[in-house]
Amino acid sequence: MIKKLVTLVVTICLSSDAYSQSLTFKDCIERLAASRARVLSYVAVAKVVEYRSETFSDKKYFSAVTNQYECVSDRTAKCSLIVRSASSASVRDVERKHRVMLKRGEEFYFNAGRALKLEQRQKAAGMFDPTVVGIGFCVELLAFYEDWEVINNFRQWNTTSWPLRKEEGSLLAFGSKLGSGRKGQVAVFDKSKGYSISELRLPEGSGVAFQCFYKKIDGHWLPTSALYQCAGDGGMVIEIDWIQINKPIDRRVFDPRWVSEQTELEYSPGGRQ
Repeated sequence: MIKKLVTLVVTICLSSDAYSQSLTFKDCIERLAASRARVLSYVAVAKVVEYRSETFSDKKYFSAVTNQYECVSDRTAKCSLIVRSASSASVRDVERKHRVMLKRGEEFYFNAGRALKLEQRQKAAGMFDPTVVGIGFCVELLAFYEDWEVINNFRQWNTTSWPLRKEEGSLLAFGSKLGSGRKGQVAVFDKSKGYSISELRLPEGSGVAFQCFYKKIDGHWLPTSALYQCAGDGGMVIEIDWIQINKPIDRRVFDPRWVSEQTELEYSPGGRQ
């Protein structure tokens, strides 16, 4: 009996290893999607430092803008509220310095001047959903893509060029080699952290890559900091403080009249301008 039990345990372990080795890039994306889908609501505060280097007269100059985002979301109700504050002293435009976005289903409200108005989604440029950190690229982070939208984009990828290259502990590395000393593309998933992506890099020359770090908060693995390299000579440093996860959020938070009062804006209930 003991011998048979030992044999059974060894067989199960070997089968488990084989199953892990057979995981594909898309398998990991689906497991990541399932993990994130369990986050139904949240309150978070994020600090995003955007930096860029430019060359003038053979000299390099660096500039940086720091934005703080206060984010509230109830995914079941399909509602989100984001208030962005720019701390950079160079930002003098009131609308840029203090930006409000309210999403209610398919409706989007933004502040235009001193009023909160119903507008097109395209106005969401510069707004930020913290759940996209560690999934989306720079352009998706600052255009209010939600994590499920970015995951759907991954589902459309041709992943034949993302084979499993290495498994080490809980880490699964997918990607390709370019040879000639160039770095290929790589995506590293961490099985122990809800299949979160700890590193993603597109082929050398694209200038697109990120590293992300996670903590378990109220039973969910969520990004708390990240380093982004964007196309061109720019990037982002991100820090996120998750205040609460999956706790009730008062309905008033997503009422445009209440939001207007709290942000000292006038409420304009008319149609899109």
